[in-house]
Amino acid sequence: MASKRRKASRKAGRGRPGAGRPLAGESMVLEGRAARPQVRTPPVARNRGMAKRAVAPDGDPGAFLGPEQQYLLRKRREVERREARMRRTVAGLVAAVLIAAAAGLFWVFTPA
Repeated sequence: MASKRRKASRKAGRGRPGAGRPLAGESMVLEGRAARPQVRTPPVARNRGMAKRAVAPDGDPGAFLGPEQQYLLRKRREVERREARMRRTVAGLVAAVLIAAAAGLFWVFTPA
């Protein structure tokens, strides 16, 4: 039985014109190019589910919690971020008021 000719994959060489798998009849030797070796990607980049977890900056500590616990953890982090932002804002305002008071005292008590 004769072997079937396979169609070139549509995904091969996506974004690079002419870089896909050669069709039958095309030869790399005749074009003067050597075939490039296949590049293997690490298993984390290939697995879709793991790739999302690998991107998390803090390692996703709630990955093994149930949906409700993950929701509560996310809400607690949002509250902590909001409180930290509020503390920074208050500290900045206090620093600005102290600087303004010091500048006012300097201006008042400087001999002219």
